[in-house]
Amino acid sequence: MKFKGLIIGVAAGVAASLLTKSIVARNHLFSSEEVLQNMKNMLKDNGKIIGSWIMTKPETLEKNASAYQVYRGGITREDENRQTDYEFVIDAKSGSILELSEV
Repeated sequence: MKFKGLIIGVAAGVAASLLTKSIVARNHLFSSEEVLQNMKNMLKDNGKIIGSWIMTKPETLEKNASAYQVYRGGITREDENRQTDYEFVIDAKSGSILELSEV
C-alpha cells in the first residue's frame, strides 16, 4: 500500500512540474538585450553595425486584431561607405520581427 502511494505522489509531482514549466514558458519574455543582439546578428551580414538602441521595457501593440508585447529599437549599419538606419518592432514573447523598416 505504501508503494502505491509513493507512485501516486511521484506521478502527481511530475504532472505538476510539467504544468508549471508550460505556464512559465508561455509567459516568458525575451530580454531587450537578447532581442537587440539577434537583430544585430541578422543585419551584420550585409555591413558593419555602427550604432543601435532599444527600449528596455516592452509596450503593448495592437496589430491585425491581436495584442502583442513588443520592443522597439533601431540599428545603424554601414556598407560600402553608405550609412543606413533601420527601425524595428519585435514580439517580446516569440522574438518574431513584426516590423522592420529603413528610415
